[in-house]
Amino acid sequence: MDRKSTTNQRWFKRLRFAEIVAAAAIPFLSALQTNSFPDQDCDRCLGVRCVIASLLGLLQLQVHWIEYRAIAEFAQKREIFVSDPDGTLR
Repeated sequence: MDRKSTTNQRWFKRLRFAEIVAAAAIPFLSALQTNSFPDQDCDRCLGVRCVIASLLGLLQLQVHWIEYRAIAEFAQKREIFVSDPDGTLR
């Protein structure tokens, strides 16, 4: 479960980073409006941001990452408790 937690955490952070970059690029690209820099670039950034935000909501990577981490920690504590011959936790 720890591997699943790490994988979900990494994907969540990557997608969140890409979403922030795309969102930050929109006003920057809007300020550069010239004939050689069309409106379509701003629209593309907005579209990318919308897709990433939708994926984050749909895949629920942060929720899975936290759940997997909690399960891994519980399993580790259970393993320590079961392997302790005295029945006392140190």
